[in-house]
Amino acid sequence: MTLEPKKPSRSPLFENMTLDEREQTLLLMERSTFTKDDCILKQGESTQALRMIVQGECEVFKTGKNNEHLSLAKIGTGSVFGEMSFFHPAPHSASVKAIKNADILSLTKENYDMLLEKCPEAAYKIAFGMAHVMADRLRAMDDWTENLVKKGNGEGKKEEWQDFRAQLYSFWQY
Repeated sequence: MTLEPKKPSRSPLFENMTLDEREQTLLLMERSTFTKDDCILKQGESTQALRMIVQGECEVFKTGKNNEHLSLAKIGTGSVFGEMSFFHPAPHSASVKAIKNADILSLTKENYDMLLEKCPEAAYKIAFGMAHVMADRLRAMDDWTENLVKKGNGEGKKEEWQDFRAQLYSFWQY
């Protein structure tokens, strides 16, 4: 299957890439099609691949202790997922399933390493784009948690939240 990078993608995966860099990247990506309710990524499993929705819509969700379903986000065309396990090998913290038919491009860690050798500029641009995605998601989570604490739903948790944030940042080594 030939993938044609005719125009820049709205995805952070291809942000600021030249046509040649996109072509080099696409040569190393695999395309998969998922139908409604297909599981694309499963909480607790570990695969190292960045995934981008070419077309379709997916749901990011967690499964709780009593098998409860907690929807975290609905994501669509151009969205990227799987970045946490891609950059830091660990089990997936959530699952992703197709809620509409979805075409997905995947870049495995092994293929990313090949891209790093063949076209390092493209690999660096992917890493930079993913850093922006993770920063945006962390900022949104921080804002959400702070609002939860302020609204009183986190009664008595304000100090605990501030301690957590302080510990989180103090663990970083410079």
